[in-house]
Amino acid sequence: MEKSVISVLPKPFNKDICVPSSKSYSNRALILGAVSSDSVRINNLSESTDVLNMLRCFGQIGIKFEQHQNSIDITTSFPHCEEKSDRPIYLKTGDGGTTNRFLIPLLALGTNLYRIAASEKMAERPVDELIDSLRALGVSVKLGTNSDDFWLEVKGNGSLPSCSINVDCKRSTQFASGLLLAMTNTGVIVKATNVENSKKYFEMTQLLVGEYEEGKRTFDVPVDFSSLSYPLALAAVTGCTTILNYWGRDSYQPDSVLIDILQNSGATLCESNNSLSISKGELKAFCHDCSGCPDLTPTLAYLAAFSKGVSTLSGLEVLRFKESDRIIEIIKILDTYGVSYHYDHDRYILDIEGFSSGRNQLVDAHPPADHRIVMTHYLFMRTLCGGNIHNEHHVNKSFPHFFSSLG
Repeated sequence: MEKSVISVLPKPFNKDICVPSSKSYSNRALILGAVSSDSVRINNLSESTDVLNMLRCFGQIGIKFEQHQNSIDITTSFPHCEEKSDRPIYLKTGDGGTTNRFLIPLLALGTNLYRIAASEKMAERPVDELIDSLRALGVSVKLGTNSDDFWLEVKGNGSLPSCSINVDCKRSTQFASGLLLAMTNTGVIVKATNVENSKKYFEMTQLLVGEYEEGKRTFDVPVDFSSLSYPLALAAVTGCTTILNYWGRDSYQPDSVLIDILQNSGATLCESNNSLSISKGELKAFCHDCSGCPDLTPTLAYLAAFSKGVSTLSGLEVLRFKESDRIIEIIKILDTYGVSYHYDHDRYILDIEGFSSGRNQLVDAHPPADHRIVMTHYLFMRTLCGGNIHNEHHVNKSFPHFFSSLG
Protein backbone atom coordinates (compact mmCIF):
# COMPACT_ATOMS: atom_id res chain seq x y z
CA MET A 1 0.00 0.00 0.00
CA GLU A 2 2.88 2.38 0.74
CA LYS A 3 3.82 2.12 -2.95
CA SER A 4 0.36 3.11 -4.22
CA VAL A 5 0.53 5.81 -6.88
CA ILE A 6 -1.94 7.67 -9.05
CA SER A 7 -1.33 9.77 -12.15
CA VAL A 8 -3.02 13.18 -12.41
CA LEU A 9 -3.69 15.09 -15.64
CA PRO A 10 -4.10 18.88 -15.65
CA LYS A 11 -7.64 19.74 -16.73
CA PRO A 12 -10.62 21.86 -15.62
CA PHE A 13 -13.03 20.44 -13.06
CA ASN A 14 -16.59 20.37 -14.40
CA LYS A 15 -18.52 17.64 -12.65
CA ASP A 16 -21.44 17.25 -10.22
CA ILE A 17 -20.53 15.01 -7.29
CA CYS A 18 -21.48 13.66 -3.87
CA VAL A 19 -19.11 14.13 -0.94
CA PRO A 20 -18.60 11.94 2.16
CA SER A 21 -20.48 12.40 5.39
CA SER A 22 -18.71 13.80 8.44
CA LYS A 23 -16.29 11.45 10.21
CA SER A 24 -16.12 13.88 13.14
CA TYR A 25 -19.89 13.70 13.61
CA SER A 26 -19.92 9.94 12.95
CA ASN A 27 -17.37 9.04 15.63
CA ARG A 28 -19.10 11.25 18.18
CA ALA A 29 -22.44 9.57 17.50
CA LEU A 30 -20.78 6.14 17.71
CA ILE A 31 -19.48 6.81 21.22
CA LEU A 32 -22.91 7.97 22.36
CA GLY A 33 -24.39 4.82 20.85
CA ALA A 34 -21.78 2.73 22.65
CA VAL A 35 -22.71 4.05 26.12
CA SER A 36 -26.47 4.14 25.54
CA SER A 37 -28.65 1.56 27.27
CA ASP A 38 -31.09 2.05 24.37
CA SER A 39 -30.52 1.09 20.76
CA VAL A 40 -29.09 4.00 18.76
CA ARG A 41 -29.43 4.42 15.00
CA ILE A 42 -26.95 6.47 12.96
CA ASN A 43 -27.84 7.37 9.39
CA ASN A 44 -25.29 8.29 6.69
CA LEU A 45 -22.35 6.99 8.71
CA SER A 46 -19.00 7.98 7.24
CA GLU A 47 -17.01 5.32 5.34
CA SER A 48 -13.66 6.84 6.35
CA THR A 49 -10.94 4.64 7.83
CA ASP A 50 -11.24 6.53 11.13
CA VAL A 51 -14.83 5.34 11.45
CA LEU A 52 -14.10 1.83 10.17
CA ASN A 53 -11.31 1.52 12.74
CA MET A 54 -13.71 2.59 15.48
CA LEU A 55 -16.25 -0.03 14.42
CA ARG A 56 -13.61 -2.76 14.31
CA CYS A 57 -12.55 -1.87 17.85
CA PHE A 58 -16.20 -1.90 18.94
CA GLY A 59 -16.45 -5.48 17.77
CA GLN A 60 -13.35 -6.45 19.73
CA ILE A 61 -14.62 -5.00 23.01
CA GLY A 62 -18.05 -6.60 22.78
CA ILE A 63 -20.21 -3.83 21.34
CA LYS A 64 -22.74 -5.27 18.92
CA PHE A 65 -24.12 -3.38 15.94
CA GLU A 66 -26.16 -4.07 12.82
CA GLN A 67 -25.21 -2.37 9.56
CA HIS A 68 -27.81 -1.61 6.90
CA GLN A 69 -27.49 0.04 3.51
CA ASN A 70 -27.52 3.62 4.77
CA SER A 71 -27.55 3.23 8.55
CA ILE A 72 -26.18 1.38 11.56
CA ASP A 73 -27.90 0.29 14.78
CA ILE A 74 -25.83 -0.05 17.96
CA THR A 75 -27.66 -2.58 20.09
CA THR A 76 -25.49 -3.14 23.19
CA SER A 77 -24.05 -0.83 25.80
CA PHE A 78 -20.47 -0.58 27.06
CA PRO A 79 -19.22 -1.54 29.63
CA HIS A 80 -22.21 -3.83 30.30
CA CYS A 81 -21.36 -5.84 27.17
CA GLU A 82 -17.71 -6.24 28.17
CA GLU A 83 -16.60 -9.86 28.47
CA LYS A 84 -13.99 -10.42 31.17
CA SER A 85 -10.55 -11.23 29.78
CA ASP A 86 -7.51 -12.42 31.73
CA ARG A 87 -5.25 -11.26 28.91
CA PRO A 88 -4.65 -7.79 27.46
CA ILE A 89 -6.90 -6.93 24.54
CA TYR A 90 -4.98 -5.36 21.66
CA LEU A 91 -6.72 -2.77 19.51
CA LYS A 92 -5.32 -1.44 16.24
CA THR A 93 -6.70 2.07 16.03
CA GLY A 94 -4.84 3.72 13.15
CA ASP A 95 -3.93 7.40 13.11
CA GLY A 96 -7.31 9.04 13.66
CA GLY A 97 -7.46 11.67 16.38
CA THR A 98 -11.16 11.12 17.09
CA THR A 99 -10.77 7.33 16.88
CA ASN A 100 -8.03 7.21 19.50
CA ARG A 101 -8.94 10.12 21.74
CA PHE A 102 -12.62 9.12 21.88
CA LEU A 103 -11.99 5.40 22.31
CA ILE A 104 -9.55 5.75 25.24
CA PRO A 105 -12.06 7.28 27.70
CA LEU A 106 -14.69 4.77 26.54
CA LEU A 107 -12.35 1.90 27.42
CA ALA A 108 -11.79 3.52 30.83
CA LEU A 109 -15.39 2.63 31.70
CA GLY A 110 -14.53 -1.08 31.58
CA THR A 111 -12.29 -3.32 33.68
CA ASN A 112 -10.25 -5.22 31.11
CA LEU A 113 -6.69 -4.25 30.25
CA TYR A 114 -6.69 -2.68 26.80
CA ARG A 115 -3.54 -2.03 24.81
CA ILE A 116 -3.83 0.39 21.93
CA ALA A 117 -1.55 -0.06 18.94
CA ALA A 118 -1.97 3.25 17.12
CA SER A 119 -0.01 4.30 14.07
CA GLU A 120 3.47 5.72 14.59
CA LYS A 121 2.35 9.25 13.75
CA MET A 122 -0.59 9.11 16.17
CA ALA A 123 1.83 8.06 18.90
CA GLU A 124 3.70 11.32 18.30
CA ARG A 125 0.61 13.49 18.72
CA PRO A 126 -0.42 15.04 22.08
CA VAL A 127 -2.33 12.88 24.56
CA ASP A 128 -0.97 13.91 27.97
CA GLU A 129 -4.00 16.05 28.81
CA LEU A 130 -6.31 13.07 28.32
CA ILE A 131 -4.07 10.78 30.35
CA ASP A 132 -3.93 13.26 33.23
CA SER A 133 -7.73 13.59 33.27
CA LEU A 134 -8.28 9.83 33.34
CA ARG A 135 -5.72 9.31 36.09
CA ALA A 136 -7.54 11.93 38.13
CA LEU A 137 -10.58 9.64 37.87
CA GLY A 138 -8.63 6.65 39.19
CA VAL A 139 -8.10 5.02 35.81
CA SER A 140 -4.79 3.28 35.16
CA VAL A 141 -3.20 4.68 31.99
CA LYS A 142 0.34 4.03 30.81
CA LEU A 143 2.27 4.96 27.71
CA GLY A 144 4.28 2.16 26.17
CA THR A 145 8.04 2.29 25.79
CA ASN A 146 10.14 1.61 22.71
CA SER A 147 10.35 -2.06 23.71
CA ASP A 148 6.56 -2.47 24.05
CA ASP A 149 4.26 -3.59 21.26
CA PHE A 150 1.63 -0.97 22.07
CA TRP A 151 1.34 2.80 22.28
CA LEU A 152 -0.88 3.12 25.34
CA GLU A 153 -2.65 0.85 27.79
CA VAL A 154 -5.74 1.69 29.81
CA LYS A 155 -7.54 -0.19 32.58
CA GLY A 156 -10.55 1.05 34.47
CA ASN A 157 -11.62 -0.14 37.89
CA GLY A 158 -15.33 -0.38 37.14
CA SER A 159 -16.22 2.58 39.32
CA LEU A 160 -15.80 6.26 38.58
CA PRO A 161 -16.19 8.97 41.22
CA SER A 162 -18.87 11.64 40.96
CA CYS A 163 -16.71 14.68 40.45
CA SER A 164 -15.76 17.55 38.15
CA ILE A 165 -12.58 17.54 36.05
CA ASN A 166 -10.95 20.34 34.09
CA VAL A 167 -9.52 19.35 30.70
CA ASP A 168 -6.91 21.56 29.03
CA CYS A 169 -7.80 21.90 25.34
CA LYS A 170 -5.06 24.26 24.21
CA ARG A 171 -3.59 21.61 21.91
CA SER A 172 -6.83 19.81 21.03
CA THR A 173 -10.50 19.91 22.02
CA GLN A 174 -10.68 16.18 21.28
CA PHE A 175 -9.50 15.47 24.84
CA ALA A 176 -12.58 17.11 26.35
CA SER A 177 -14.89 15.82 23.62
CA GLY A 178 -13.83 12.22 24.19
CA LEU A 179 -14.36 12.50 27.92
CA LEU A 180 -17.68 14.33 27.62
CA LEU A 181 -19.05 11.68 25.26
CA ALA A 182 -17.86 8.66 27.25
CA MET A 183 -18.88 10.06 30.63
CA THR A 184 -22.40 11.00 29.52
CA ASN A 185 -24.12 8.45 31.79
CA THR A 186 -21.72 8.80 34.74
CA GLY A 187 -21.39 11.30 37.57
CA VAL A 188 -18.32 12.89 35.99
CA ILE A 189 -18.71 16.51 34.94
CA VAL A 190 -16.28 17.54 32.20
CA LYS A 191 -15.18 21.17 32.01
CA ALA A 192 -13.09 22.26 29.04
CA THR A 193 -10.51 25.02 29.44
CA ASN A 194 -8.45 26.86 26.81
CA VAL A 195 -10.94 26.02 24.06
CA GLU A 196 -9.76 28.67 21.60
CA ASN A 197 -8.53 26.19 18.98
CA SER A 198 -11.19 24.10 17.21
CA LYS A 199 -13.90 25.52 19.48
CA LYS A 200 -16.64 24.61 17.01
CA TYR A 201 -15.77 20.92 17.23
CA PHE A 202 -16.28 20.96 20.99
CA GLU A 203 -19.58 22.76 20.48
CA MET A 204 -20.54 19.94 18.11
CA THR A 205 -19.86 17.49 20.95
CA GLN A 206 -21.94 19.54 23.38
CA LEU A 207 -24.80 19.66 20.86
CA LEU A 208 -24.87 15.88 20.36
CA VAL A 209 -24.56 15.13 24.07
CA GLY A 210 -27.37 17.60 24.79
CA GLU A 211 -29.61 15.99 22.16
CA TYR A 212 -28.83 12.54 23.54
CA GLU A 213 -29.65 13.62 27.09
CA GLU A 214 -32.98 14.97 25.82
CA GLY A 215 -33.82 11.49 24.48
CA LYS A 216 -32.62 11.56 20.89
CA ARG A 217 -31.63 8.09 19.68
CA THR A 218 -31.45 8.59 15.90
CA PHE A 219 -28.67 10.73 14.47
CA ASP A 220 -28.35 11.90 10.86
CA VAL A 221 -24.75 12.57 9.87
CA PRO A 222 -24.33 15.68 7.66
CA VAL A 223 -21.87 16.04 4.80
CA ASP A 224 -18.25 16.55 5.76
CA PHE A 225 -17.28 20.17 5.11
CA SER A 226 -13.59 19.33 5.22
CA SER A 227 -14.08 16.94 2.30
CA LEU A 228 -16.40 19.41 0.63
CA SER A 229 -13.59 21.98 0.52
CA TYR A 230 -11.62 20.17 -2.21
CA PRO A 231 -14.22 20.11 -5.01
CA LEU A 232 -15.39 23.62 -4.07
CA ALA A 233 -11.87 25.05 -4.23
CA LEU A 234 -11.02 23.22 -7.45
CA ALA A 235 -14.22 24.44 -9.13
CA ALA A 236 -13.66 28.01 -7.93
CA VAL A 237 -10.26 28.00 -9.64
CA THR A 238 -10.84 25.86 -12.75
CA GLY A 239 -14.51 25.14 -13.55
CA CYS A 240 -17.82 24.42 -11.86
CA THR A 241 -19.61 21.83 -9.71
CA THR A 242 -22.86 21.11 -7.91
CA ILE A 243 -22.81 19.10 -4.69
CA LEU A 244 -25.62 16.61 -5.06
CA ASN A 245 -25.94 15.58 -1.39
CA TYR A 246 -25.72 19.01 0.24
CA TRP A 247 -28.31 19.56 2.98
CA GLY A 248 -27.42 23.03 4.13
CA ARG A 249 -24.64 24.61 6.10
CA ASP A 250 -23.57 22.99 9.37
CA SER A 251 -22.33 25.77 11.65
CA TYR A 252 -20.81 23.20 14.04
CA GLN A 253 -18.28 22.20 11.38
CA PRO A 254 -15.72 25.03 11.36
CA ASP A 255 -14.66 24.26 7.78
CA SER A 256 -18.07 25.50 6.61
CA VAL A 257 -16.50 28.98 6.78
CA LEU A 258 -15.05 28.21 3.35
CA ILE A 259 -18.40 29.13 1.79
CA ASP A 260 -18.08 32.67 3.15
CA ILE A 261 -14.42 32.89 2.11
CA LEU A 262 -15.27 31.84 -1.44
CA GLN A 263 -18.18 34.27 -1.70
CA ASN A 264 -16.08 37.16 -0.40
CA SER A 265 -13.19 36.23 -2.71
CA GLY A 266 -15.24 36.41 -5.90
CA ALA A 267 -16.37 32.86 -6.67
CA THR A 268 -19.84 32.46 -8.16
CA LEU A 269 -21.71 30.44 -5.54
CA CYS A 270 -25.37 29.53 -5.08
CA GLU A 271 -26.41 27.96 -1.76
CA SER A 272 -29.75 26.69 -0.49
CA ASN A 273 -30.86 24.14 2.10
CA ASN A 274 -30.61 21.29 -0.42
CA SER A 275 -28.11 22.37 -3.06
CA LEU A 276 -24.74 24.04 -3.45
CA SER A 277 -23.24 25.11 -6.77
CA ILE A 278 -20.04 27.00 -7.51
CA SER A 279 -18.26 28.14 -10.63
CA LYS A 280 -14.99 29.76 -11.51
CA GLY A 281 -14.50 33.43 -10.75
CA GLU A 282 -11.68 35.94 -10.59
CA LEU A 283 -10.60 35.34 -7.01
CA LYS A 284 -9.10 38.04 -4.85
CA ALA A 285 -6.76 37.65 -1.87
CA PHE A 286 -8.14 37.01 1.61
CA CYS A 287 -7.02 36.82 5.24
CA HIS A 288 -8.08 34.10 7.64
CA ASP A 289 -7.25 32.93 11.17
CA CYS A 290 -6.91 29.16 10.78
CA SER A 291 -6.69 28.26 14.47
CA GLY A 292 -10.29 27.09 14.48
CA CYS A 293 -10.17 25.20 11.17
CA PRO A 294 -6.78 23.47 10.85
CA ASP A 295 -8.13 20.83 8.46
CA LEU A 296 -9.20 23.54 6.01
CA THR A 297 -5.81 25.29 5.92
CA PRO A 298 -4.16 23.23 3.14
CA THR A 299 -7.16 23.96 0.90
CA LEU A 300 -6.94 27.66 1.76
CA ALA A 301 -3.26 27.62 0.78
CA TYR A 302 -4.30 26.28 -2.63
CA LEU A 303 -6.97 28.98 -3.04
CA ALA A 304 -4.52 31.68 -2.00
CA ALA A 305 -2.09 30.54 -4.70
CA PHE A 306 -4.71 31.35 -7.35
CA SER A 307 -6.16 34.52 -5.83
CA LYS A 308 -5.04 37.96 -6.99
CA GLY A 309 -2.88 39.64 -4.36
CA VAL A 310 -1.31 38.45 -1.13
CA SER A 311 -3.44 36.26 1.14
CA THR A 312 -2.59 35.83 4.82
CA LEU A 313 -3.15 32.66 6.83
CA SER A 314 -2.59 33.07 10.57
CA GLY A 315 -3.05 30.95 13.69
CA LEU A 316 -1.09 28.07 12.18
CA GLU A 317 0.53 26.68 15.33
CA VAL A 318 -2.15 24.01 15.77
CA LEU A 319 -1.19 22.54 12.37
CA ARG A 320 1.97 21.09 13.91
CA PHE A 321 -0.04 18.43 15.78
CA LYS A 322 -1.87 16.74 12.92
CA GLU A 323 -1.12 13.61 10.87
CA SER A 324 1.96 15.49 9.73
CA ASP A 325 3.48 18.85 10.57
CA ARG A 326 1.19 20.58 8.11
CA ILE A 327 3.04 23.88 8.30
CA ILE A 328 6.15 22.22 6.91
CA GLU A 329 4.16 20.22 4.36
CA ILE A 330 2.21 23.24 3.06
CA ILE A 331 5.47 25.14 2.59
CA LYS A 332 6.90 22.15 0.71
CA ILE A 333 3.86 22.18 -1.57
CA LEU A 334 4.22 25.89 -2.28
CA ASP A 335 7.89 25.37 -3.14
CA THR A 336 7.09 22.38 -5.34
CA TYR A 337 4.55 24.25 -7.46
CA GLY A 338 6.41 27.54 -7.69
CA VAL A 339 4.19 29.65 -5.44
CA SER A 340 5.73 32.73 -3.82
CA TYR A 341 5.25 33.08 -0.07
CA HIS A 342 6.70 34.38 3.19
CA TYR A 343 6.42 32.48 6.45
CA ASP A 344 6.84 34.13 9.86
CA HIS A 345 8.10 31.29 12.09
CA ASP A 346 7.67 33.27 15.30
CA ARG A 347 4.08 34.36 14.74
CA TYR A 348 2.91 31.34 12.69
CA ILE A 349 1.71 33.53 9.82
CA LEU A 350 1.94 32.56 6.16
CA ASP A 351 1.62 35.14 3.37
CA ILE A 352 0.93 33.62 -0.06
CA GLU A 353 1.23 35.59 -3.28
CA GLY A 354 -1.35 34.63 -5.85
CA PHE A 355 -1.12 34.63 -9.62
CA SER A 356 2.37 33.12 -9.50
CA SER A 357 3.64 31.70 -12.76
CA GLY A 358 3.42 28.20 -11.30
CA ARG A 359 5.17 25.01 -12.27
CA ASN A 360 4.61 23.66 -15.79
CA GLN A 361 6.53 20.39 -15.51
CA LEU A 362 5.21 17.08 -14.20
CA VAL A 363 5.62 16.59 -10.46
CA ASP A 364 6.46 13.30 -8.77
CA ALA A 365 5.08 13.86 -5.27
CA HIS A 366 5.83 11.71 -2.21
CA PRO A 367 3.56 13.20 0.48
CA PRO A 368 3.56 11.90 4.05
CA ALA A 369 0.81 9.68 5.47
CA ASP A 370 -1.54 12.66 5.65
CA HIS A 371 -4.75 12.55 3.64
CA ARG A 372 -5.11 16.31 3.47
CA ILE A 373 -1.63 16.84 2.10
CA VAL A 374 -2.23 14.13 -0.53
CA MET A 375 -5.45 15.82 -1.63
CA THR A 376 -3.83 19.26 -1.73
CA HIS A 377 -1.11 17.96 -4.05
CA TYR A 378 -3.91 16.73 -6.29
CA LEU A 379 -5.51 20.20 -6.44
CA PHE A 380 -2.24 21.79 -7.55
CA MET A 381 -1.46 19.04 -10.08
CA ARG A 382 -4.96 19.16 -11.54
CA THR A 383 -4.69 22.93 -11.95
CA LEU A 384 -1.09 23.38 -13.08
CA CYS A 385 1.09 20.58 -14.30
CA GLY A 386 -0.12 17.06 -13.63
CA GLY A 387 2.09 14.35 -12.22
CA ASN A 388 2.18 11.32 -9.97
CA ILE A 389 1.08 11.15 -6.33
CA HIS A 390 2.56 8.35 -4.25
CA ASN A 391 0.82 7.01 -1.12
CA GLU A 392 -2.49 8.02 -2.66
CA HIS A 393 -4.36 5.46 -0.54
CA HIS A 394 -4.14 7.76 2.48
CA VAL A 395 -7.20 9.63 1.20
CA ASN A 396 -9.25 6.69 2.55
CA LYS A 397 -8.94 8.28 5.97
CA SER A 398 -11.62 10.85 5.11
CA PHE A 399 -12.57 10.71 1.40
CA PRO A 400 -12.34 7.08 0.16
CA HIS A 401 -13.55 7.86 -3.38
CA PHE A 402 -11.69 11.13 -3.74
CA PHE A 403 -9.90 10.44 -7.03
CA SER A 404 -12.83 8.79 -8.80
CA SER A 405 -15.24 11.49 -7.57
CA LEU A 406 -13.12 14.36 -8.81
CA GLY A 407 -11.63 12.56 -11.83
